[in-house]
Amino acid sequence: ADQTRAFSRLSGHLKPGGILAFNLFYPNHALLEKVGEEVPEMQWLSPDHLTVKRSFIRRRHDRLNQNFDGEFIFRTYRDLELLKEERSNLKMTYYTYPQVQLLLRQAGLQSIEEYGDFAKNPIHVCQEMIFVAQKL
Repeated sequence: ADQTRAFSRLSGHLKPGGILAFNLFYPNHALLEKVGEEVPEMQWLSPDHLTVKRSFIRRRHDRLNQNFDGEFIFRTYRDLELLKEERSNLKMTYYTYPQVQLLLRQAGLQSIEEYGDFAKNPIHVCQEMIFVAQKL
């Protein structure tokens, strides 16, 4: 019900022919099964030249309701010395392609462009689900 209301509300802000662009998490089911395992994701150099490494631990995966809980871990290093560790919780719902199509139709929107990543590769690339929809 929340998802239907959200898409209807988005559609309500558009005039006929108006455009809505958005992206959604595409579930990597192999990764979703890694509950309790810390997975390194990325690292970068901070403005003060410290290395920040981000990892993620999935705490729970609910296949039936298509959501999961987890925790981002940010570790800041000077060379090899750990200076700081911060954690941030995340709860995320994921969608299947048919669900998105149904939500769009229910809201009076039609998908006019779809991509599988931000390089505009085809939707079947399945790294992201990127939609450009138009209000009917």
